[in-house]
Amino acid sequence: MTTEPATILSMSGLAPEDVRLLRKLGETARAREVGAYVVGGVVRDLLLGGDVGDLDVVVEERAQDFVEAATREIGGTYKLYARFGTALLLPGGGVKVDVATARSETYAAPGALPDVEPGTISEDLVRRDFTLNAMAASILPDDFGRLVDLHHGREDLRDGVLRVLHEGSFTDDPTRVLRAVRFHARFGFSIEPTTEALLHQSAGSGALDTVSGERIMNELVLMLAETDPRPALLKLLTWNLTTAVRPCWTPGHAEVERLLAGLGPRTDGTRMTPLLALLVPVEPACRESVMDRLKAGRHLRDAVRDLGCYESRTAAALATERELSRSEIHGLLRHHSLEVLELATADNPGGRAAERIRLYTDELSKVSTLLTGADLLTIGFTEGLEVGSMLDELRRARLDGLVASRDDEMALARERLGRSGGGEAGT
Repeated sequence: MTTEPATILSMSGLAPEDVRLLRKLGETARAREVGAYVVGGVVRDLLLGGDVGDLDVVVEERAQDFVEAATREIGGTYKLYARFGTALLLPGGGVKVDVATARSETYAAPGALPDVEPGTISEDLVRRDFTLNAMAASILPDDFGRLVDLHHGREDLRDGVLRVLHEGSFTDDPTRVLRAVRFHARFGFSIEPTTEALLHQSAGSGALDTVSGERIMNELVLMLAETDPRPALLKLLTWNLTTAVRPCWTPGHAEVERLLAGLGPRTDGTRMTPLLALLVPVEPACRESVMDRLKAGRHLRDAVRDLGCYESRTAAALATERELSRSEIHGLLRHHSLEVLELATADNPGGRAAERIRLYTDELSKVSTLLTGADLLTIGFTEGLEVGSMLDELRRARLDGLVASRDDEMALARERLGRSGGGEAGT
């Protein structure tokens, strides 16, 4: 009887210092007589030849015990997350290693967070979402890089296939439906037919209703962080997954596609503009309902409400055929968020409103007065509303070219003060 030779994963895609660190951690594991592995996305991305993010290590003992021993050997600090049996190892130099206890999982109910117990690497891998994320590579000195692939993940990577590990995967954790969308869009992989059928069955049965809004929102944020979030967001519509979040959330595919095309492939990942595009075609009441379901934070809620204000108060005034002064454009747009202005530009990139928004963001928003509130107080203005009103007038004057210097601003301020009956402070 013969056995196939072990597959050794090349670590050449990692920085040399990361490889040295993994070898040191492997030496710690050998001394403690426990298994230790890099897992999941690290292995997947090394096999794909792409960029590798932070290191994820699984050990076949308590993560706390392992990182305590490791920091004694290599230095650095660590943080513990006892609820999930994980730790963050910070050996210095900006490197981070997520260390987890190998574990098995059971789900008390669909959508619930799992109950975890210590386990083996085999039990740890079988609990994962897709075969492409269910691989590991040993970091022990004697078999450094030995691939552990119990679910044919390497084969699915080669064939460009996204496949769940078992039929209950989407029931155990319905957020995997959204993760499938993200990976499908990122890698361009096809979805294995049984996996796709299970996905639609889960989404159609209301499985996402069992998941907290915070967890759904977290998956949407991860989509927004992709290099190009648009394919994943469009797939949400194709598969009716927005409706699975809230029945009223049924935006037209063509309108959303047009808006996303206007945004381009990348916006600042800290902004929610692409997600707002999925909310434009629905009623304000539905937008608020979606925000409630997602337990959205203040930033996103403010952006959604600002979108409504732009639509009802600003859009028509900004698109008027009448010539608008620079100060009028500034006044119309100064209180709107950058996300809403990006979306308004994407709505009609060649239109008059978009042209005025670009003028505002590129130039007008950067104009400020040379005088300060303190300057105005010294000549007799009253602190508060009077100073604020005068500063606004000075900025409008600068925008429209009516003042060009500090002396011009001071003269205008003195003129306004004289008209109001004020005078120099101390006279």
